[in-house]
This record gives sequence, structure tokens and C-alpha cells, in this order.
Amino acid sequence: MDDKEINWMVGGEAGQGIMTSGAMFAKALMRGGYHVCDTVEYPSLVRGGNNTYTVRASTQKINSVRQNLDVLIALNKETIELNQQFVQQGGVIIWDGESKPLEESEKKQKGVEYISVPFAKITADVGGPAVTQNTVAVGASMAVIDYDLSLCEAILAETFGTKKKEVLDINIKAIRGGYDYVKQNYPHLKFSNKIKAGANPNRIIVAGNEACGLGAIKAGLKLYCAYPMTPSSSIMHYIATQEKPHNLVLKHAEDEIAAVIQAIGASYAGIRAATGTSGGGFALMTEAMGLAGITETPIVVFEVQRPGPATGLPTHTAQGDIRQVLHAGQDESPRVLLAPGDVTEAYEYAAEAFNIAEKYQIPVIVLSDKYLGESHFSAEPFSKIPYTVERGKIMSDEEAAKQTGDFARYKDAPDHISVRTLPGQKGGIHRVTSYEHDENTYPSENPTVRQHMMDKRMGKMDAIKKGVPKPKWHGPKDADVTLIVWGSVKGPVLDALPALKKQGITANVLQITTLWPFPIEEVKDAFKHIKKSIIIEQNYSSQLTGLMREEAGLTPEIKILKYDGRPLYPEEVVREVAAAIKSNEARRVVVTHVHPKEGDPHPAGVQ
Repeated sequence: MDDKEINWMVGGEAGQGIMTSGAMFAKALMRGGYHVCDTVEYPSLVRGGNNTYTVRASTQKINSVRQNLDVLIALNKETIELNQQFVQQGGVIIWDGESKPLEESEKKQKGVEYISVPFAKITADVGGPAVTQNTVAVGASMAVIDYDLSLCEAILAETFGTKKKEVLDINIKAIRGGYDYVKQNYPHLKFSNKIKAGANPNRIIVAGNEACGLGAIKAGLKLYCAYPMTPSSSIMHYIATQEKPHNLVLKHAEDEIAAVIQAIGASYAGIRAATGTSGGGFALMTEAMGLAGITETPIVVFEVQRPGPATGLPTHTAQGDIRQVLHAGQDESPRVLLAPGDVTEAYEYAAEAFNIAEKYQIPVIVLSDKYLGESHFSAEPFSKIPYTVERGKIMSDEEAAKQTGDFARYKDAPDHISVRTLPGQKGGIHRVTSYEHDENTYPSENPTVRQHMMDKRMGKMDAIKKGVPKPKWHGPKDADVTLIVWGSVKGPVLDALPALKKQGITANVLQITTLWPFPIEEVKDAFKHIKKSIIIEQNYSSQLTGLMREEAGLTPEIKILKYDGRPLYPEEVVREVAAAIKSNEARRVVVTHVHPKEGDPHPAGVQ
């Protein structure tokens, strides 16, 4: 296929089927040969509010959605009011002008066609409930982009095939009704960005949270304990669907404290267990992080970030929890923080987290965020990714049976990693306590024992540093500027590179994949070759900059930060990086979601 790209959004109130229509559109384009990514924006409401589902599809590999739109479907007027500013020239806005008329003064975007399609009337004509208007709208947009409608019809059959045939028939009539109305009433529509379906590439489309669940299952997960908390809940939802196929248990705990303690107990008993939450729930797990640390019990925690503090913005995105998860727990104990930047890494790091946790007998936190966790991306099937289970130093039944007297569960070793036994092994009986203890597991307040056990636990960090993912380089080896990122910011920054190149700026990307232990030597070596450094994060204080300064004594020249709860877009990266290169000053730039005023590329100011 020729190089093509489409950026599409549907918006409306909660309860209008926004998620269903967006997912159908994304799947249809992926099955027609396109690389796809999507994201959802919704308020913390059960009904009402303004919800949007954005889909970007391209013949080229893409890593994020864009801010500028080609097609906007509005199931309510508020969607037009809030988002018409993002529809670029030559684009189309589709809405029901019969039930939601617009004055000419309300059509504020120049160079854009406003197409009225009677969603409500078509829905009534086919005998569908009001929510069926979303299906009519998808059909209308398929006509605008001139795409193969049969791909959507096949997805409808998959979605509603298990229900009454009447429901499927209504939806088929509805999508054809929207499609036919546009073809018949707008035959001379001036929309040039039409796309054609090609061969199905047999990719998968998966959200970051689902990828984490798949990775955990690949690693041999047998118990997932959690209490629902947006935006981490869909890990729990996905794993619940996999209980029978993979012989595992999903435990809906009474709260986050119970969830993490149950997971620690199960892991101690010898199975692979995990929990998941967001920042507020992780705050309740703080004491348990210390328990896992002092008992040297492996555990995996998925922390999907949202803006805080306190309740913050429950349904939006942020990267503000590095400090919380790094320092949670009394005193100090070793841990690992992994930060996947895309769905493939979410799968890989989720699986590898269990190996790291068991090899070094520590907590491992997989730090994601709402944008990565709830957005969907097309990817090559994960079944192609090799994985080997590594359970670390677990004593065999035969060796355990040879033990006499008390089993020295915490006996030191050259790498400071002790051999562990599992409950039920003859000869392996020992005590487990949250008190400081000696190598034989007896509680002790002896200062020499205390110092030795702290040295023993923290001494594992040397081995851990060698066994965690290293930073990754993306883009050309020699570049004018290096963009330093972690987590989901990777996607929009990678997608900004071609546009920057068109402006004469050659950029590459340094991705920090393991936040702790911080890759000191690798980052120091990288800075020997970096000409100009810009760090891009979604938090207020540039937490990765602080960590980099503390651990490596290095500070990027420019910080580009966005912390309004909305995704970072490639257009924003291009705008701010280009401005930073032009000014050639060390500074802190804050990005906001709204379009800047003409002539003011920094609406929130430069500091």
C-alpha cells in the first residue's frame, strides 16, 4: 500500500457506546493492513461527561496517537465545542444536525466540512435502541474515508454473534444506514485522505494492561490479588477471563493492604503471585513493601500511574510516582523498578519481573501509566518472543531433606542471595518475621547481626544491576539532540523524530527502561557522546532528572514537562524541541493540552 495515515475521533457522553465504536474502527483498520494505536479519554463519571476515543492508523509503524484529526464524530454538541479546534484543514466533522442543530457561528474551524447525518432517525428506522447511533456513526465515517465496510460487519458479527440474531441484524442495518446516507447525500465530498484496505497482516491489537496480564501469565502467574483502582483495573479484568484457561486464581481482595499481603503470602508458599494498583492504592501497600524486603520474599507489583496527589484525576495519565514506589517502605531494602514504553515491552517486562523477583528475592514494580495501560496498539504476536522461567535459588526436596537442625534461610552467600525452601519441604522449616533476624531466622537486636543483615540484603544490588534491562537507543547514532525518556513518553517522542528531521533537526532517543537500580555507568557513557540533551516527562518536577542528578551527577540541559493529565502528542514534542533548539538556553518548558495562541508556542510559560 502507498503511505497513508488517518486520525479519527469519536466523542459523546458515557453510555453512548464510545468505547465499542472506537474499538470496532481500530480493529477494522488493523485487519485492513494498517498499524493502529488508540487512546480513550473519559471523566470519572458513570453517566454523562465528555468521552472520546481517538484512533490513529498508518501504513508505517506508529507509536502514539496524534492531536490533529482528519475525522471527528460527535454524538453530542460538547464534542464539537471541545475538539473541533483539532480538526485540520481538509478534515470532516460528522454529527446529527437534525437532533443537535448547529448555528453557523458554532462551526468555528475553517477549511473543515461539517456533515450532518441523522444518527437518531436512522437508528429509529432500523428499530435499534438509542445507543445504536454509535454504529450508524461508524458507518458514516467509513463512507467518508471510503473504507471496506465488510471489515466492520465481520467485527459486528464477532461482537454480537453470541447474542440474539435480532441484535446483530439491527447493528448491520445501522452501520449500512450510516454508510449509505453519506454516499447518497454527499457524493462530491471533498475529503482527500481516503484509505483502502489491504491484506490482513495477522497482527494483534492489545492494551498495555492486557499486555502486562499476558506477560504475567506467560511467566507462570497462579494468583493475582487486587482491589479495583483506575487505571490499573483492566489488568484484573483481563486476568479474570483467563482463570480457567490457565488454571490460575483472581482474588478480588477487600482492599489494597489485603491484596499485597495475600500476594506476598502466596509467593512465600512457592507460587508466582502479583498484585496491581495505582498510586493511591500503592500508598496503602507501603508497609508491605518493607515486609517483602526484610523477609526477602519475591513479589511483582503493577503500578499504573494517574495524576495525584490524593484522588487527583482518577481517569487520566501521569508519570509522577517514581519517588513513591522507589522509597515506599520503612528504612531501605532492595527492589527493582521497570518502566515499559510500549505494549511489547509491557509484555516482556511483566514476564521478566517474575524472574527478577525470584532470582534476587525482592519486590519488582512494573511502573506503567494510564496512557500505556488503557490505550491499544497493534503489535506482532507475543508468541514469537522467547521466554524461560528462572526461579532462582530454591532448594530441591532431596537437598532439603539432608538439612539438620534449624534451616538457615538467610545464610549469606558471595552474591548475598540465600537459598530458600518452600513450605512443606522436609528439613526446610524456619521462622518468618518482620523483626530483624539472624541467618537462622531468629529475631535479633544484636547490632552486629543488624549490620550484617542490612549489608547482606543491600549487597544484592550489585548482582541485580547486572540482571535488569539496560537503556535503549532509538534513531541515528549521531544526532544534534538526544531526547531522554522513560515509560509511555517513548511513543510520541519516537513519532516526532521524522517531523523534526524535516525541520533540519536530527534527534535520537535514550530510553531508560530500568529506573532502579539506576543505570549509572550506561548513562554516564551516553552523556560522553550526547551533543545536546533534552529530557521529556509527564510530571511537575522532572523526577527522572532528579534521579539522574543524584545517581550519576548529570543534569539534562532542557526539561520538557507535561502534567495536565492528558497524553503527550508528537506535535507537542516537535514544537517544543524545535523551540528549544532555536533558543539554545537551559530551561524548563511546560506543555499544555490546549492549542497555543498564535505566536506563543509556550502557553504555560517558560521557566
